[in-house]
Amino acid sequence: MKKKLLLTLLFSSAFLLSSCGGTNDNPNPGPGGDDPIVTPEEKFTFSLTVGEGGNAHAYFSGKELTNGNYKDLVKVDDSVVLVVTPNVGYTLDKVTLNDEILPLAGQNFNFTIKEGKNDVKVSFTQSSANLGDFRYEIIAPGEAMITSYTPTSATIPNPLVIPNVIEENNETYKVTTLGTGFLSNQNVYSVSLGKNITTLEENAFDKANSLANIYVDEENAVFTSEDGILYSKNNILVKAPTSYSKNIVNIKDGTTEIANNAFESCTRVNKVVLPNSLVKIGDYAFSYTHNVSIESFPKSLKEIGAYAFRFNNGIKDVVLGDNLETLGYAAFYSSDITSVTFNDKIKEIPTYCFYFCKNLTVVNFKEGLEVIGPEAFISTPVKTLNFPTTLKKIDRSAFELCAGITTVNFNEGLEEIGNVAFGRANNIEAIHLPSTLKTIGINPFMGIVRIGNGTNNFTISENNPNFEIVDEVLFSKGENRELITYPYGKQGTTYVIPDGTTRLAEDSFVYILNLTDVTIPVSVTDIHDAFRDMYSEIENDKPSLTVRYLGTKEQFRNINLNGNFGEWHQNTTIANNVVICSDGELTIV
Repeated sequence: MKKKLLLTLLFSSAFLLSSCGGTNDNPNPGPGGDDPIVTPEEKFTFSLTVGEGGNAHAYFSGKELTNGNYKDLVKVDDSVVLVVTPNVGYTLDKVTLNDEILPLAGQNFNFTIKEGKNDVKVSFTQSSANLGDFRYEIIAPGEAMITSYTPTSATIPNPLVIPNVIEENNETYKVTTLGTGFLSNQNVYSVSLGKNITTLEENAFDKANSLANIYVDEENAVFTSEDGILYSKNNILVKAPTSYSKNIVNIKDGTTEIANNAFESCTRVNKVVLPNSLVKIGDYAFSYTHNVSIESFPKSLKEIGAYAFRFNNGIKDVVLGDNLETLGYAAFYSSDITSVTFNDKIKEIPTYCFYFCKNLTVVNFKEGLEVIGPEAFISTPVKTLNFPTTLKKIDRSAFELCAGITTVNFNEGLEEIGNVAFGRANNIEAIHLPSTLKTIGINPFMGIVRIGNGTNNFTISENNPNFEIVDEVLFSKGENRELITYPYGKQGTTYVIPDGTTRLAEDSFVYILNLTDVTIPVSVTDIHDAFRDMYSEIENDKPSLTVRYLGTKEQFRNINLNGNFGEWHQNTTIANNVVICSDGELTIV
């Protein structure tokens, strides 16, 4: 009897141990079958889930605890610290451990690892905007425009949701428009356009320097958002926010236009990939972007707007697509491009287009170009100019201060060279003007060191009916003969202006250093400011100019001395303050 009783007790003990899981290797699902599987080797699990609107980090002994490393860092009964940080515009909703709310302990949350599951969840709620923080105007029956946002709380919603409607005097107005600079100088990090927004005033996002993302209500019929960038539903990229943080932007396929100011001042973006559907880049679109590079322009592109790439440091080699027809005013103003290749559809390079592009050394013109506009390439280091046969006009100061130019090949077909077009392009070695030239502005070759130095390097086609070069000096032909340019490099200290010359053009002797004695014939009726700033490049002991006039004092008094830039010898000292006339000396007043 005693042996039978002992066996029964042993059997019962084994059964009880088995039912308690003490030695059972099989899994034991919890109630409902949803609890994590815990084995004798894995007595606990840990997971941290963080909702949108902030971040949370768990730490044990100074080391961060994650869903992947918890087995190596903690064990049952270890105490864990949870640090929770809401994003700007969000507040903490709750922290739960296995669906039980954890209380705040000081500034953080504490919990102890226990057997079984340790499921931590953190959720946030968006801070709602105070409608009183928006300023607005009623712009039409039933419509309002947000003109500004001034937060009255230190917590700014993120995103700041534009209200769909405004209530005033028991009337409801749809918010349809955002005014110019409505977020100006406010620390708004993201904004969400309401469903009723249909119109953005020009520069609506001006001075929204903190803005990193733009979102749009899904019900909005006009606008949409992709990856935080604002588009219109008719395929226009409207605005990339100023503080947009992604380095590379792939503009979505189907986009036909980049709107005015779209990427202006987006200094964090390094590269933009243009889609093959793009037709237009708007005014100021990439102005002040500093680092944005664009590897190529698509063949579909037809227009680049004014100041589109002003002060852009990222774009280097520009090859303009085959279908580009229009370059805007100052399109690449003071950018860091190194070369530009045109196509045969561009007829005009506009004013300031490549103004002060300090690294631009290579310019490849193509047939079809007709006009190079004022100051288009001023102060660029371009080296060689081969103009196409279609070119008709080189406008004012187009290549002024281009000290890198050594070779200029003027084309037959060129009709006009504007004022100071090549002024102080000091390293040009030779100039030969074509037979087709009809108009020459104020001293277009002012200050070029090597021109007129006695080596026959300043010439003009004998067939030109309008101009001639005599003794290295450029004149017009005809009844009213005009002295246009006395070249900087001409040797000798004296010069006798040929009889028959009637007019000395403005600045025709400007910056001339060697000449100290000039004789003016009686035929001259206009001097204007021909002798202005002759010795301005000499710092000390500047010489004076001896002026001899072959007519009488009375005849000299009848000469037109009224210039466009000042008196006829502005900043040039006349020797003894007299003009030596045939009947004596005339004192200069």
